[in-house]
Amino acid sequence: MSQIEQLSSVKGKPMIIHECYIYTVERTTKTKSIFRCKNRDCKARCHTSLSMEAFLSHPTSHCRAPQLDSVPAIQLKNEIKARAARTDESTSTTIHSTLRTYPLSDAGQLSKIEPLILMIQRQHQIIIGFNLICDQFDDDADDLLEYFEKICIETDRKKPKFDHRLWNIHDRVVATVPRPNNSVEGWHNAFADRVEISHPTIVKLGEKIRREQSKCQVDMTKILQSHDIKTKKACYRKLDEHITRLANSFDPTQLDQFLKNMAANITLWVFCFL
Repeated sequence: MSQIEQLSSVKGKPMIIHECYIYTVERTTKTKSIFRCKNRDCKARCHTSLSMEAFLSHPTSHCRAPQLDSVPAIQLKNEIKARAARTDESTSTTIHSTLRTYPLSDAGQLSKIEPLILMIQRQHQIIIGFNLICDQFDDDADDLLEYFEKICIETDRKKPKFDHRLWNIHDRVVATVPRPNNSVEGWHNAFADRVEISHPTIVKLGEKIRREQSKCQVDMTKILQSHDIKTKKACYRKLDEHITRLANSFDPTQLDQFLKNMAANITLWVFCFL
């Protein structure tokens, strides 16, 4: 029986190491787990039992040599992630305690301190929330989830294209400011209706802009006088109120329930227009 070392990916999905080759799970059936080489350019596959303790079909040929130096780094990340999940240690304590057993000969493959700190912070709200959402999908959505993780969350190779500080709108919800740019698009559509034609003359466009400016000044005066300016439909106002209440009552220890409550509001809102 060939020896199989079990690990987990950044998303918590099963990984195995065999003869210094790293495999990630491709799909799981009722009787076996199918793994593929971590290198996307390699077509090597293998089948294991559901417990991943034995091969049912040994690995096929690889198109490259094994990356011997990368294995200890992945093992270290798994140990850091597991230690951060099961202890309340500070970030520095977790890193230094784990590095004590790391071989100096593989130091060249070791990540900088910032990625190691980020590995611990993955246990925090955004990463945990993403993992909870991933658990709701089947294997057919792996490509979509991997794309979203690469672009917006984080991978074990590089930073995301769009950092969570750019797309996370929790603070905007708490501050009761618009979340998307729907208000801008709404104004644009309303103004286009008031102009009435697609290509107005300069004179007519200037007149419409002056009227729009006068209307905006009246609305601003009403707002300063504490009048309620209803610029949204009732369904949108109710949705905003629900989301704001959820955001204000957010409890990190109840993240799973928070995501379900938020999803329920969005689902109900969508059904209103079907």
